Amino acid sequence: MSVVTTSRTAPLRRWTAPAVRLAVAAALLAAAALVWLERTAYRGWEAWGAAALTQVSGGTQVLVSRDRASWFIGTDTPEVFGLTVTSECTSAMITLSLLSVTAVLVLASRIRLSTLTTAVTLAAGASSPSTSCASP
Repeated sequence: MSVVTTSRTAPLRRWTAPAVRLAVAAALLAAAALVWLERTAYRGWEAWGAAALTQVSGGTQVLVSRDRASWFIGTDTPEVFGLTVTSECTSAMITLSLLSVTAVLVLASRIRLSTLTTAVTLAAGASSPSTSCASP
């Protein structure tokens, strides 16, 4: 009597080389350093992003002053309203933290790179622009 056994192996999972993970972590840390060094420009980008979202969702004309990290809503009406992204309410610190923690996760965990990069992109996008703290 012969017994036939079949072994079922788990599907092969793609393995990412340590050099690739190190390069991705270095790129994330470089992006974090850039956010830190260019905080003023980052606030200008936040103002631009908030203005774009406001124009799309509100259907009103919006102007942006990236120098002052301000945007002005309702410029096509007599009731113009302006908001400024202040240094206290920028999402730069949240984005800096997200990028740094993701770099550590890339190096110290076995989570797929695509999952980590998608998560940090969505999280950073959700934290920017920070319209909740903008001051008139």
